[in-house]
Amino acid sequence: KDGPWVSYHDDGGLHHKGIYNDGKREGLWIMYWYTGQLNAKGHYKDGKKEGPWVSYWIDGTVIEGNTGTYKNGVKVD
Repeated sequence: KDGPWVSYHDDGGLHHKGIYNDGKREGLWIMYWYTGQLNAKGHYKDGKKEGPWVSYWIDGTVIEGNTGTYKNGVKVD
């Protein structure tokens, strides 16, 4: 996988979009629930979460355990 990437749920709704670089996620990625509601948003660096991330339950409330700042794929706050 290399370049822009978009995938869809079985019903045709957007599932996630982002960029692959040499088979690894890179840059901004946005994920959606099957309802169209935002699921998660954040950046990847060399295939690992990097920087601020926010995740949401299907009802739109924030998932505190997955939301925060990541460094090299590990949540640091």
